[in-house]
Amino acid sequence: MTKSFFILIITLISCSSAVKTASVSKHVSDVDTPYISKDSLLFNITSYNLSEDLTKNDELLIMAYWLCDSLPLETAFIKKQLIIDPDHMSRDFTWPILLTSEGKNMLLFFIEQDSETPIPQIDAILRIHHTDLIDAFNRHSYSDIETYLGD
Repeated sequence: MTKSFFILIITLISCSSAVKTASVSKHVSDVDTPYISKDSLLFNITSYNLSEDLTKNDELLIMAYWLCDSLPLETAFIKKQLIIDPDHMSRDFTWPILLTSEGKNMLLFFIEQDSETPIPQIDAILRIHHTDLIDAFNRHSYSDIETYLGD
């Protein structure tokens, strides 16, 4: 779990950096690349090591929320599952967003799914306990993260 979680975190850092540079802008000239439109987010996720030895694939769940001061957060506006396998180590996808979201901060979670926990249950946990999960991640307390999300 720790090794695969570490690899996932590297992916998280790469993706969050890319998303920050591709933030929504009302001025088209502020967006430097022709691959990003002002009404969508572009994600590129690459795995360098698959953690599943038996199946040779990893299931990745991406959840995104608009960050706000109230609890719980509103339901995720991005809920995307990806399967990363030796033939598809890199995946691209775009997600449309409302232009009224300009200037809002988003909270992204990249979760490697090793259990059959339903997405609505994961969504509820993230909406309510996101601050505790972020704190546990910053403390490198993976056992605390497992308390909320399981294996």
